Amino acid sequence: NRTSPSFRWHNATQFLGALNDNIFRWLMVFFLIGLLGDEHAQRITSLTGLVFVIPFLLFTAPAGVLADRFSKRTIIVLVKWAELTVMLLALAAFYFNSRYGIYGVLFLMCTQSAFFGPCKYGIIPELVEREKVSRANSYLEGLTYLSIVIGTAAAPFLASMVRPDFVLAALVCVVIAVVGLWTSIHIQRTAPRVTGETMSLFFVKDIHRALQAVWHDRQLILAIFAAAYFLLVAGFAQIGMIPYGMNDLGLTDTQSGYLFLFAAIGIGLGSYLAGRISRRTVEIGLIPIGALGMALMATGLGVTRHIVAVAPLAGLGLVVVMVGLFGVSCGLFIVPINSFIQLRCPDAVRGRVIGASKWIGWVGVALAGAILYICDLLNVSVSTVFWVMGLITLALAGITIIRLPDFMFRTMLVMLTQALYRIRMVGVEHVPTEGGALIVSNHVSWVDPFILLATQQRRIRFMIDRTIYEQLWWANWLFRLGRLIPVSAKDSPKKMVAAIRQARQAMDEGDLVCIFAEGAITRNGMMGRFRAGFEKVARGTAYPIIPAYLGGLWGSILSYYHGRLLGAFPWPPRRKVAACFGPPMESTASSPAIRRAIEQLSVDYFMDKKEPSRTLGRMFVRSARRHWLRAFASDTTGKRVSYGKALIGATALAHKLEPMTDGQGRIGIFLPPTVGGALANLAAAMLNKTAVNLSYAVSKEDRAYMIEHAELMTILTSRAFLDKLQMAPETLPGAVFLEDLAAGISGADKRRALFKALFCPAAALTRSRQAHTDDTAAILFSSGSSGRPKGVELTHSNILSNLEMVLMGFRVYRSDRICAVLPLFHSFGLTCTLWLPIKMGIAVSYVPNPLDGTLVGRMAGQDSCTLLFATPTFLLNYMRRCKRQDFK
Repeated sequence: NRTSPSFRWHNATQFLGALNDNIFRWLMVFFLIGLLGDEHAQRITSLTGLVFVIPFLLFTAPAGVLADRFSKRTIIVLVKWAELTVMLLALAAFYFNSRYGIYGVLFLMCTQSAFFGPCKYGIIPELVEREKVSRANSYLEGLTYLSIVIGTAAAPFLASMVRPDFVLAALVCVVIAVVGLWTSIHIQRTAPRVTGETMSLFFVKDIHRALQAVWHDRQLILAIFAAAYFLLVAGFAQIGMIPYGMNDLGLTDTQSGYLFLFAAIGIGLGSYLAGRISRRTVEIGLIPIGALGMALMATGLGVTRHIVAVAPLAGLGLVVVMVGLFGVSCGLFIVPINSFIQLRCPDAVRGRVIGASKWIGWVGVALAGAILYICDLLNVSVSTVFWVMGLITLALAGITIIRLPDFMFRTMLVMLTQALYRIRMVGVEHVPTEGGALIVSNHVSWVDPFILLATQQRRIRFMIDRTIYEQLWWANWLFRLGRLIPVSAKDSPKKMVAAIRQARQAMDEGDLVCIFAEGAITRNGMMGRFRAGFEKVARGTAYPIIPAYLGGLWGSILSYYHGRLLGAFPWPPRRKVAACFGPPMESTASSPAIRRAIEQLSVDYFMDKKEPSRTLGRMFVRSARRHWLRAFASDTTGKRVSYGKALIGATALAHKLEPMTDGQGRIGIFLPPTVGGALANLAAAMLNKTAVNLSYAVSKEDRAYMIEHAELMTILTSRAFLDKLQMAPETLPGAVFLEDLAAGISGADKRRALFKALFCPAAALTRSRQAHTDDTAAILFSSGSSGRPKGVELTHSNILSNLEMVLMGFRVYRSDRICAVLPLFHSFGLTCTLWLPIKMGIAVSYVPNPLDGTLVGRMAGQDSCTLLFATPTFLLNYMRRCKRQDFK
């Protein structure tokens, strides 16, 4: 997503040039006000604005022709040399206190800026890829107005420090010019455009020819004049802020100079937001939103002087807010317009058209200066002009909204979606930035279309179920605005053909078409059966099919995870979701092939979610600290532990086991499903060692085979358990008894374990600094019914992924209690009766003897809702024997 290094050097060059222009311009204003007096402030700013704009009117068009005939990089370097020369002349003008010399230097400074302008914007498509043009423009505009912020803030400070001698301040401008020249040299060389065009001494002729070349493109022409109107409003705001602050708000000239600082900050922020929203393409819908904001804020500035007169402090605060929001609206308005002009212009005439556009814009700036000058002659306040401009802009914004309702509404939906969801896009480059294509996606929630819209910033025509289209009569206006295409599997062949033709026509018009092939939102989180016939939309055309997978939406309030829509409080506030796009497929691709591509995207999505340092031990530590006082585990022997006690116990047990298992990568565990068995597995996880739960339902020979092939040297067990099985301890080589370990834990060990459990970092506590989520966490052996038991290695990622899959199937509430009868050497028992409760922070009751149905019923009845993990045979026996009728 990063732009090219050459563009970054260009951006730095533009930033330094704009910074120099702003510092010198404001220094000049303060110098002339100090020379002529405060009463001439409005006339000085208006004359400065006129002198500022004249070079742009004279030289912007020839500069556009030069930008097409010669390398834009060469012109930029020459312009930076000219800037350095002009700043040296400024030193002399300030030294001799020459009023006319200062105006002459301003004219020369603007002349070199006029030749820089067409190259500044025209070179962007030559330095970055097409899909990054909007983002590059946002960076350029953002840094431009950041330079205005710094220049507007630095100039009054420098003026107050050096008055009446401005020579030292001018030295700062010389230094900035030198640095700007150095950065321009690092821009990569660009090729000239061989157009055969020549410059005319009568520059209006050049402008006329440039506009005539693109006059047939009405959208481009409208964008050019919209950019000019922006410069009219923004130019008046810039040069009018000082007289507005002095005459309407009662501020000093220096204080008034700081007003535009807030506008510049807002423009920079608005430009950044426009780039974030636009992403790969031009977001046209931002234009009416920005215009509406400009209109409202300009109108507000026109009436706030009355509030300042009544409540000065509150009024000034309101002015600052309005000026900032005015700037944000300007940024949202101008970035998509500039991007649209750059992308819409043909390569051969891009420099000339941009030059003509800038010339028309500078006419607007000149008009702004003339308006301010006339207002001074007629004694009309600046606030009145703000009010009038606000009303005019409001009318133009209304026209824009009427002409672009779908673009504006789509943009508002995209902004709302991005505010509610953190969208990660994968493979978005596979979706073409222009031209038709068919997107085929899975369907998880009601927000799926908005997620896809937020990833593309292009018009997407969605195919919607006809039943929903007709039943939701109150949303028909929205469906028509989005130009949705109704279709149904129950449609007659005539209606089906009509829907396919409508979708193909949309692709012929250059739009994307999206279909959810399942035909309905999933009810269980899994991808359902694809409806037949959807692939006919693209078949027989040249348009590609783009497979798409939406991940992370199952579990949101707009999915059926909770049983119904809006069935829970929306948490987390900004849910992390992903939109994954696969490589384009041929239009002849079959439905099974498209489904396989989407399934592969789902695999890639879950693989990308893997965190390298995410281990079971760290998950246990974090969960135990989060649910410290909540009940964790109990069993039929009477043992009960909370999460906090379980963490302390596992820490102490791990401390005792560490020297005994030094150099061993695996620990054997020969225990039934009890609190002790759970703590043994947790201690192994905290030691970052593989837990091998051995079956006590196999023969002695098979158990010995497991021990040998797992290379176990230490096996945790219990004397009471061996007595229950009538096994001699000698038959279990390397046996370590939990009773002995528990007796050896002293009070000091417990206090040490408590301190570690509370304060030790999870990574250090679980010895997982060098661990990886793909390391083996457990080894489970099969029962050996088909021969020798077979060992299966499960990584941390395997178990964590299984937990996510279980939670996709059903919801676990915090009030639930798991009644566990499956042994820990069983894959389901280890995953769902040990690690699932830890992940969700719920309690589990272990039953080592699955035939003890009375105890199971008693334990299950302790909570209002209990999840019973058992074998079907046990459930049948339990239902026959259990006397409780209210057991759930």
